[in-house]
Amino acid sequence: MVGANNAMHDHFSRVASTYREIRTTDIEPVSLISGALSGFDDIKIADIGCGGGRYDLLLFQQIDGLHLTCVEANQSMLEQAVQYLTNNDVTNFDAVHATAETLPLEDHSLHGLTTFNAIHHFDFPRFIERALRAIDPELGKMFIYTRTPSQNSGSIWGQLFPSFAERETRLYELDEMEEMIDSVDQVRLETTISFKYERRATLEELIDRVRARHYSTFSLYDDSDLEEATDIFQRNVAFTFDDPSDIAWSDENMLLVLSPGPY
Repeated sequence: MVGANNAMHDHFSRVASTYREIRTTDIEPVSLISGALSGFDDIKIADIGCGGGRYDLLLFQQIDGLHLTCVEANQSMLEQAVQYLTNNDVTNFDAVHATAETLPLEDHSLHGLTTFNAIHHFDFPRFIERALRAIDPELGKMFIYTRTPSQNSGSIWGQLFPSFAERETRLYELDEMEEMIDSVDQVRLETTISFKYERRATLEELIDRVRARHYSTFSLYDDSDLEEATDIFQRNVAFTFDDPSDIAWSDENMLLVLSPGPY
């Protein structure tokens, strides 16, 4: 496990400078989070596993009076987030180099806590326990944006990229997440919201994403395996789609909203 964690840390260090450009950012969950926290005046949120800050800028664009704490375990990624927000004239934030399981945040100090496409990198129950301490014990909320193995399998990568779904073993199905949430005292799953996005790209753009390790799943292939899988993927796409310059598919994600209190 330590070796796997080190390899993933190295992966994110390598892609830190290009990560925002190679990943898709969805505004829909951010809009829902903004609405859910609209009753507060000065809103304090922590974004855990903030990466290069692409969702953090959206949070500032969607939420007035926001003070954000950006938490990231990878120093290179955190530096990118700081630079990105600063370059976009955002100043009302703190940057914290820490893991999701430790979270050096003041108890009961936050109105909300978010994590976007990162929960599969965390120890889920330990993260929930620590996050619960950080949010307001009456009105605070946790927002977990993720994809499940089923959603992953249904994507263009899961369908057409060899062994993509089989290699990605870190994701959780909804019932697994529900079970882990139930195992933590004084927190409940308030609601789950599903999203379906229509995507379009050229085959060339898709191949560029693979070679840039657009998903960390691609870092689970060694170089020769990845090249071989990429060749097969290109043939699969050519067989499935008529026009390689206009490939359309759907991606699915899920937002879990957690609140303090008994189940």
